[in-house]
Amino acid sequence: MEIVHSATLQLCLLLIYLVCGVTVWLLRGQRSRKGIYDRWAGAHLAGAGLYLTLLYSPYLPSLCTALLACVLLLLKGSWLLGSFARLLRTPIPLPGQRRFGAGLLLLLAGILLAMPPHVYYVHLAMALGVAALYLGSLAGLLLLQAERPFPIKLAGGLCTLATTYMLLYALHLGASDPAFIVYEIGTLLLLPVLIATPLLALCFMAIGKEQELALLRTLATLDPLTGIFNRRSFEELARKACSQHARQQRPLALLMIDLDHFKRINDTYGHSRGDMALKALAELIPEHVRTADIFGRFGGEEFCLLLPDTNVEGAREVASKLCQQINTILLEPGKVSSALSASIGVASLVPQSVDDWRELFELADSRLYRAKSAGRNQLVWIG
Repeated sequence: MEIVHSATLQLCLLLIYLVCGVTVWLLRGQRSRKGIYDRWAGAHLAGAGLYLTLLYSPYLPSLCTALLACVLLLLKGSWLLGSFARLLRTPIPLPGQRRFGAGLLLLLAGILLAMPPHVYYVHLAMALGVAALYLGSLAGLLLLQAERPFPIKLAGGLCTLATTYMLLYALHLGASDPAFIVYEIGTLLLLPVLIATPLLALCFMAIGKEQELALLRTLATLDPLTGIFNRRSFEELARKACSQHARQQRPLALLMIDLDHFKRINDTYGHSRGDMALKALAELIPEHVRTADIFGRFGGEEFCLLLPDTNVEGAREVASKLCQQINTILLEPGKVSSALSASIGVASLVPQSVDDWRELFELADSRLYRAKSAGRNQLVWIG
């Protein structure tokens, strides 16, 4: 005898699906991308519809119950899979795509229509197979992520356990009494779903918050136009590098790069072309320096490049090469007179403490000023 009647558990699950779907949708962040939380809400409405169908299954034809259950499981699974995929910025797996879902639905409908009318245990086994397909796909999506914080691991683990449990339950049905009917789904199946559903909702919310925090960290670290380090993050990295080089008595170099005649570019070609020039410069320089070098936008048309383990002669060579490469950027294709140019101040020292970052910066900045005063499109590394 069951401690809790299955109809009571089905009613609880209906309410839990409604609460989880609506709550997560209402608590979505302001920066949430379109489609993520709508899919989540749709999946949970479909889940609530599934348990409503099961509650009314004694009053419906068995074939109608089975078809409705399969449709709602397909909708729930594909929308849930789509919401997690969009949240994690990954392609939606094949089972979550519309064509696959439509094809699977036609296949299941054909099988159901070809069967005798009262094979309830087969109907239930098919429904469990559909649920296991989508939960298994979701488990794979979560566990194959390159970065897996705890909420993703927990959600992936829950989906893996649920998939295994449903497959074992379906196999159990194959060996059980064929008189087992759809609307008498037992506690052994419903109770784990009752526990896992709110846990999965909490994981989804936690992953969403992690994504929002990651986005905020990116916005706080990177320059929004060029995608390279902004001034604050560049200075933090520069101070750390200065401290490390001071401890080991290694040379550290800085290049201050200023795009020449930037105001003239904006006045002549428009601000959109000026933005293009800044982005082109930000894309070019990392291609010609080491991965260990630190590159950032200091403000306006000024950029900084920090070169670890580099003396003044090495920094001069890098600056000379960059000057030549910057001249290859054309504001107007085929028009050499529209080529960009830059002035560069070069400085290098062996720091004694983290405070020497300011000395390095001021030295490079003063040499940049001299390069601009001397006619631009050149570099100054001595004096």
